[in-house]
Amino acid sequence: MFRFKVKNLEFKYKNGNNRDYAVLKNVNFSIKSSGFLGIIGENGSGKFTLSKTIACFLRLTSGKVLLNNAKIFKYLKDKKENRFNN
Repeated sequence: MFRFKVKNLEFKYKNGNNRDYAVLKNVNFSIKSSGFLGIIGENGSGKFTLSKTIACFLRLTSGKVLLNNAKIFKYLKDKKENRFNN
């Protein structure tokens, strides 16, 4: 059984004036192995940015993404290293 948690996730883009533009603020949720999550919203509301931060394609401004209480970036990095070392 796994547990996936997002805690206080925040992500900011730089706009054309090199100022921070907060796209995601204080996002929190958790999912157990028997659960699921649906994300809905208007165009430009941050759904794709959220998925890219969870998948570690974008670096978080702040917050944590955890899988079984371990940071998911470390988990994915370890998985990748193990895959190439076998």
